[in-house]
Amino acid sequence: MIKFSRRKVVNTGVAAAGAALASKVIASPDQGSGGKGSAGGGSGAALVSSSGLKSPSVAPWVEPLYIPPVLTPAAALAPAFQPDEPARDWWKPYTHQRYAEFPAHKFYQLNVQNANWSFHRSLPPTPLFTYNGNFPGPMIHARYGEPIVVRINNELQPVHTGLGIPDTATHLHNMHAAAESDGYPGDFVTPGNYRDQHYPMVRAGYDQYRSTSPNGDYRESLGSMWYHDHRINYTSQNAYKGM
Repeated sequence: MIKFSRRKVVNTGVAAAGAALASKVIASPDQGSGGKGSAGGGSGAALVSSSGLKSPSVAPWVEPLYIPPVLTPAAALAPAFQPDEPARDWWKPYTHQRYAEFPAHKFYQLNVQNANWSFHRSLPPTPLFTYNGNFPGPMIHARYGEPIVVRINNELQPVHTGLGIPDTATHLHNMHAAAESDGYPGDFVTPGNYRDQHYPMVRAGYDQYRSTSPNGDYRESLGSMWYHDHRINYTSQNAYKGM
């Protein structure tokens, strides 16, 4: 009798699943314009979604990899940020928790903007909701022990049709921060308004581990994180739209 270890079974299953997926993609027929031998220069294999939509055939490996720029800190935010400053939206003023304990060392501003983004030279530009006009948005280099404030400034056009909605609740995914700076779904900002979000830049367990680790539990250290829109009922649409 042949014996299989758990690892062997898992590896075999993953390999079989990958082979099945690959065969499904390769076997999908490319029908209509833009197929194999057309001006699109595609490979001839069509990716078809569960709803029947087909990915357009384009020439591969001709577009350079887009590297998001690093966001430069602002000298100051206008009006100057204060812990109890009301944001320009319909939420009542609030005070950032423990801001006096973790005052910001740096200030940043992300402008949520409409932009026409080119994904490929053979395709028309696509209207997106973007951070600072780019897709994906800019990177922020931050360090533990250096608290920051990020202003999310909604400059989207208030009138919109199609996918998404021009409100934003920007969530920094997996950041250890207070609730009012979390970008939770109901805390969305309408066009023409902004939200100041305070990131103390401390690890989880800060209050428990200060005697041994100045910025919290080192086992909770995070590296690359990502921010995305979290607007209630429109999280998926606004993410697909560019945020």
